Amino acid sequence: MSIKSVSLYSVLIAGLLVTAALFGCRVNEKQAATEGGLAPAGEGEVARQPETGADWFAATNVPEARRNNPWQANRASQGTLMFPTMDPQKGDLISLTQTVPVKPGREYKVTMSVYDEYRGLDKAGRFEQHVLVNSRQYWKHDISGDATGGWMNVSFTFTTSSDRAEIRVETVAVGNIEPGWTWGNAAQIGVKDLKIEEVKRQGV
Repeated sequence: MSIKSVSLYSVLIAGLLVTAALFGCRVNEKQAATEGGLAPAGEGEVARQPETGADWFAATNVPEARRNNPWQANRASQGTLMFPTMDPQKGDLISLTQTVPVKPGREYKVTMSVYDEYRGLDKAGRFEQHVLVNSRQYWKHDISGDATGGWMNVSFTFTTSSDRAEIRVETVAVGNIEPGWTWGNAAQIGVKDLKIEEVKRQGV
């Protein structure tokens, strides 16, 4: 191979490496921009849940040895999740989490709809749904103590010293659970229409 051919070959390889690096940077930038599920809100805008993508991060503390119900973490992008066991035990939980950017010291209003699947007899004190921001609880609902079920409107305000707000919706087995009730499906989570907006006080 001639010296000229080697030089051209080297230039071609270098060009391909630069192109790959630039493409990788753009992909990483796009992933970083959408990480957390909510688009950052501009001045006076509302951070809104996107219509597509993995909007929620699913988690559970149920060990794999007790899982007898398919762990449908893939459904988290739809805002729904069920226990990975049909017979949860006291202390078991499932959760859906989003992390959004906020301004430290500012007040924010959160609105969303949370779904209660259970429509049976009064079994109060077995399962609760919680909504937390940065590990602080702002809303609680006794799933098995309310036989009406359906979508519930949730609204509250919060202030944090952090520049990020981790919003977690969870279902927790808080009482002694009877086996054979397929509670793993009945005590599920459903979330939709999440909105977060900064509260504008007059004169501030």
